[in-house]
Amino acid sequence: MILVVGDLILDEVIKCNSNRISPEAPVSVLLPIDKQHYLGGAANVANNVKKLGENILLIGIADFRGFESSKIIKKLLKKNLIKNKIFKSKTFVPPLKKRIFLGDKMICRLDYEKKVKNDQMKKIYLYIKKNIKKFNLLIISDYNKGTVTKKIYINLVNLFKKNKKLIICNPKKNNISYYNGCDIIVPNEKEFHSFFKKKMKLTEKINYFFKKNNKIKNLIITRGGKNLIFASKEKINYFKVKKILPKDVTGASDTFISVLSVFLKNNYSIQDSIKKAIIGSGLIIKKNFTSYLKINEIRNR
Repeated sequence: MILVVGDLILDEVIKCNSNRISPEAPVSVLLPIDKQHYLGGAANVANNVKKLGENILLIGIADFRGFESSKIIKKLLKKNLIKNKIFKSKTFVPPLKKRIFLGDKMICRLDYEKKVKNDQMKKIYLYIKKNIKKFNLLIISDYNKGTVTKKIYINLVNLFKKNKKLIICNPKKNNISYYNGCDIIVPNEKEFHSFFKKKMKLTEKINYFFKKNNKIKNLIITRGGKNLIFASKEKINYFKVKKILPKDVTGASDTFISVLSVFLKNNYSIQDSIKKAIIGSGLIIKKNFTSYLKINEIRNR
């Protein structure tokens, strides 16, 4: 079973039409015609893993006291048959990301969020420790919203290391040494550069990264349409990425880490798993909104 721990997020897509300009300002008057909700953040990673055919457990926190985003996420998890353990928090309301579309074009995004501290750290850790034998692999899906504190991160890394289980991390914090200890870290290019305050060549940054993170084995930097970087302390490799005109890039990083994890869990080499994840990301950006793939779309490519 694959365990996903991280920030629960709710994505909302509002489709609009417009047939006039506002008399108050030179902007379109939008008429909403459809509204859909999708799982985001760690919940989207869990949904991707589930749709790829793997057993999954999602762990997160949410305040259910009248907050709509928490309730909708719970309904979507049930609808998609995603096994979960959502700890009731008194501080964390899952962020809501509203994407406004006029026709096929997204014209703005509204984010409703408040960064808070995780008030359920001890319960989360004890639950995972009790069930550690059930898990083959841990995905830490950190969107820097408050679920993945330093304490829970260190405790989970030590627990999974002790039990010789793989740890893959999707980082959002710009602290270069925050994620030391995971086996594989997968930032995008912007996230990787945010680790550094001074200008350096890319190879210098990678070497410095491993100097500051002596316990991280592998670094994978996704770069959109540019060649992907796969690095270790000893070597830097590049994987070719086809340039694709994207329809929607929402959730592409979630798809990448999900596909990577599923193939690693099924004993593919890290190089072959990266190739499958590149294929998966290329397929997902051809789809609209937060979406997912089936394993047959990737396996034989």
